[in-house]
Amino acid sequence: MTESLNSPATQPIQDKAPKPPGLMPKNVQTWAMLGLAVLMVSIMWLTGGKKPQTLPKSGTSAVQTPAPLEVNEGKIAELQNRIQELQREQQVALNQQNKFFGAVQWDGDLDWSRSKDKWRESEERAAAPRRATRKKAA
Repeated sequence: MTESLNSPATQPIQDKAPKPPGLMPKNVQTWAMLGLAVLMVSIMWLTGGKKPQTLPKSGTSAVQTPAPLEVNEGKIAELQNRIQELQREQQVALNQQNKFFGAVQWDGDLDWSRSKDKWRESEERAAAPRRATRKKAA
């Protein structure tokens, strides 16, 4: 019976590992984040509730309506001419692009089955002279 009392299974476990420096208790991070959140909410509550002070009402209207802008017919005509000039320049550039890219024909066909057939046809046309030279050589 004395053996069972002195056995290693009955002795309590002791933690002999040294604590690392700077070790904080378990919930310090949680409490720090909670405190920061409370601080932020209180700052928003204290600074966000201020309303602008209204001016004392008097007999005259405090709000002045802005004066209407003067319409200058010459300025309007000048802007319209500039717009027309820019449109003409764009049209000339577009015509030049069409002339340049007009040589490149694209039918806009995105049907892949037909595109594959066109590709095969062009490959066959390109391969025909090679076949003819092979026949001549043989």
